[in-house]
Amino acid sequence: MMSSIDNRLLTILKNGQQYSIEELAKNLGEDRRSIILGLKSLESRGYQFWKQDSHFVRLIVGYEKLCISDIKGDLPTKLVGQKIFLYDVVDSTNKKAMELAEKNEPEGTVIIANEQIMGKGRWGRVWWSPKGKGLWFSVIFRPRFSVERGFLFTFMGAVAVARAVESILNLKPSIKWPNDLFFDNRKFCGILAETKTENEMLKYVILGIGVNVNLEESDFPAEYDSEATSLSIICGEKVKRVPLLQKILIELETWYEQLKNGREDSLLTKWQAYNVMLDKRVSVLLPNSLLEGIVKGIDGKGGLVLELPDQSRRVLYAGDVRMLQIR
Repeated sequence: MMSSIDNRLLTILKNGQQYSIEELAKNLGEDRRSIILGLKSLESRGYQFWKQDSHFVRLIVGYEKLCISDIKGDLPTKLVGQKIFLYDVVDSTNKKAMELAEKNEPEGTVIIANEQIMGKGRWGRVWWSPKGKGLWFSVIFRPRFSVERGFLFTFMGAVAVARAVESILNLKPSIKWPNDLFFDNRKFCGILAETKTENEMLKYVILGIGVNVNLEESDFPAEYDSEATSLSIICGEKVKRVPLLQKILIELETWYEQLKNGREDSLLTKWQAYNVMLDKRVSVLLPNSLLEGIVKGIDGKGGLVLELPDQSRRVLYAGDVRMLQIR
C-alpha cells in the first residue's frame, strides 16, 4: 500500500505542473527530506518524473505502472484477484497460469504481465503485447462444471471486458463471435480460454484476456494497421489501466457467480446485446471449406447460428469469422 505522503504527493503532482521541493514541503506540512524520500518511493513504484537541478519536479502524466498493492487496494472481490502474480515479461500469461494451476494455485488467482513476447491468440496466432501499453492477464478458475460448459468462459470474459469498458469509459463496444471486442470495426481486445479436463469434468480453466489500452498507431505491426486499435486511440487520451483492470475483475467475479448458480442464460443474453454480427453477412473459414451466410445468433452451447444462401441453417462451434457487410 502507498504511504500517506506518497498519496498526498500524487494528489498534488497529478496535474502535471512543476513544483519545487520547498513548495511541496510547505503544501504538505513536511520537511524537505520527507518529500525527497516520498518521491523516491513513487519512483520505485514506477512513476516517472522530470527533474531540474534536484530542486524542481514534475510528474510525467500518463505513465502508469501496474502494482499489486494498487490493484488489490480497494478491490471488493472475494475471489478473483485476491491472489495476484505480476511479472515484467513472460512468454504468455496463459502459459504461466497453467504452470501455476498445476501447482494448485487457488481459483481466482490472476497472472499479469507488463509485456508478453508470445501472447496467445486463437488458431495459434500471436497476440501483440508491448510493454506497459495494455492489460495482458489470465485468471485461474476451478469450476465444478461438465466439459460441455467450458465454452461459457470465453463468453464470460468478453462480457466482463465489454461491461467494464462501457462503465469506465462510457463506450459501448461490440463483440465478434466468439472472443473479439471491437469498436468502429477495429479490434482492441481478444479472449482465449484454455481448459484441462478430468473424467468429463473441467479440472481448471485458464481465461486469458488481452486489452490494447494505450497503444499508439505506430505501436502496431504493419500487418495489424487496418484492423487493430486501442482504447486510447478510441478515446483520444491515455486510459488508466488499474481502474479498468479492477472493473474487469469485478465483472468476472459477478458473472462467474451467475454461472455457478446455473444462470448461463443471463450471460448469453448479455453477450447477445453486444453481438456485432447479428443479421450480418459473414464468411466462416473452416478447416476444409469456406461458408458464407447471415448470422442469426448463438445457440445454448455458444455455437454460431448461420443461415446459408439456401435458407437452411447450420450451427458452428469453431471457425474464423469475417464480416462481409458492415452497416
